[in-house]
Amino acid sequence: MIIIQEIKKANWFSSKEGIESLKEHTTPKAYLLEERLNQEFKNKNFGGRDVSFDIFLNVYHKDAVIPQVYFSNFVNTIEAQPLKYVGPSEMLTGVLSTLAKTYYLDDDGEPVEKKSALTPEDLVSFENNPVLKFVKAFTCFQIEDDDEGSWTDKFALYSDVLIFLGLCSFGDKNVLNENAWLLDKTTYFNNLGTVKKEKGFIKYCIEKCTYPDYWKSKLDELDEK
Repeated sequence: MIIIQEIKKANWFSSKEGIESLKEHTTPKAYLLEERLNQEFKNKNFGGRDVSFDIFLNVYHKDAVIPQVYFSNFVNTIEAQPLKYVGPSEMLTGVLSTLAKTYYLDDDGEPVEKKSALTPEDLVSFENNPVLKFVKAFTCFQIEDDDEGSWTDKFALYSDVLIFLGLCSFGDKNVLNENAWLLDKTTYFNNLGTVKKEKGFIKYCIEKCTYPDYWKSKLDELDEK
């Protein structure tokens, strides 16, 4: 078993050893353990201190072989402006972890395999994983408060795309190639030259996307709030 206890370089994750570690960190037992540790984390009293799940794991369960550990370490090696912030970094970690989950539990609590379009090698590939390809290629805006818009508005659009690509990539590894407009700056800006509000962005996605029903559902969720 390969436990990640030290800082790894980016190319380690796509190595033979890194792929073996990925498989060990994404077994059904690993996901179930992560659920249990997450619940423990939520119930833990940290005396009013702001403690992240990663810090909790490092202090109380540093040898835990779970998806969070693998993908958090992997994301930390990616050089992309949005990932210098905790929100986008945690969002990407969660999306990759969900994308790597190739089973579900049936009514009897037994794991049933789901077939993914992405192999373990694809999952950590910046060419073959649409989510990672997007993260590496995205230069439409910096996630920060500036004349183009607020951090909040920018993060909303960025995370919407990460989640969309994560969900679709499981069955369609060409989803970003089919929707290359997601890397076009004009997708994210209104006629004033500032970043769109989330509702306007989603309406644009409905018109452009090869999966319009996904964005229609997203719009319905916003309207219900």
